[in-house]
Amino acid sequence: MGVTIDLGLMNHVIVDTASETVDIGPGGRWRDAYFELHKHDYTVAGGREANVGVAGFLLGGGMSFLNSRRGFACDDVVSYEIVLADGSIVTADKNHHPHLFRALKGGSNNFGIVTNFKMNMLSNKKIWGGLTISSKEFIPNSIEAMHDFTTNIKDNPDETVWTLFMHSPELKDTVIATAHASMVGKEKAPAFEKFLEIPTISSQLGIKTVSEFTVEYTQSSHHHVIWLTLTFKNDKRIMAKASELHDNLVEDLKAVVPNGNFITQWNCEISRIPKCKLGLKE
Repeated sequence: MGVTIDLGLMNHVIVDTASETVDIGPGGRWRDAYFELHKHDYTVAGGREANVGVAGFLLGGGMSFLNSRRGFACDDVVSYEIVLADGSIVTADKNHHPHLFRALKGGSNNFGIVTNFKMNMLSNKKIWGGLTISSKEFIPNSIEAMHDFTTNIKDNPDETVWTLFMHSPELKDTVIATAHASMVGKEKAPAFEKFLEIPTISSQLGIKTVSEFTVEYTQSSHHHVIWLTLTFKNDKRIMAKASELHDNLVEDLKAVVPNGNFITQWNCEISRIPKCKLGLKE
């Protein structure tokens, strides 16, 4: 048996425009952090879904909309206030406790209880993007578009996209959900060309803030959830096989959940991390 410590009330967001940094409490969610930052015309490399918690996201590394430019979200943390096992409170940054500072960048909650994250702030530019929903008959087109985008990802550091082949309980069928984001607000950037050729059932594409996008992308919190991950090379055959296995899973679940009230997702995502952020030679 272990001890659970609820940090939910430590949800402060304190903006310092002079240093262009922000102090964010571990108990907050990115929805609240973005909302407060937006008041000052700033943003950060934070979560892509509004309900994601701050601490788990940053201590796990953190995949943001800005991976190609900023690296992992934890790369923009400039200091951690942390309570250690002996009860002492220290600040870990590049000059104080540098080994702990490095370990906390992806080291999860293994080194203590973080009570404050100080992060670099970024100008709150409008982005272009949003979710589109398409019929499952266009899965081959989506796979082709994803393969093409991945092949040319080095040429498009300001664009990001991920595709979900998912069972929708509302439609009682598998659909394609694609999230597009141009972080410089470039409408219908050439990198998205093949995705935008796919007919849609619905579309939320447009100019918006990061905060607005993360709210749009918020998923239902009323289901029991399990996530599994797998990394593979850019290969259309693997994507097609994964789609086939997903279809089989949906049919199996329909047999035990006849009313179709379940969600499945096969999330195909590309993330480009700059070599310098991984400690490698650029």
